[in-house]
Amino acid sequence: MDNNKLISLFPRLFTISLDQAKTVGEVGSWEALGWNWRLRWRRPRFNCESSMEGELLNLITGKNLSKETEDAIVWSGDHNGVFSVKSAYLTLCN
Repeated sequence: MDNNKLISLFPRLFTISLDQAKTVGEVGSWEALGWNWRLRWRRPRFNCESSMEGELLNLITGKNLSKETEDAIVWSGDHNGVFSVKSAYLTLCN
């Protein structure tokens, strides 16, 4: 499952991101032509990081976003998406 998380796919970009704790709705906005990503970095990216950013943008740009759906953080350790100590414990045990 970790292979599907952006932090696992792009750990180096995650370390230089200023948006680590943000939701999708906080790192972009709706404009006339659709969703516009605004990723922020704590320093200029090296050439290899710029290439990684291109890969990241290609990956996330293809996702279907909807103005009508509220952005939310969902806990993947529970089928209802709700965090609890029990679901965290069970996730750690597995």
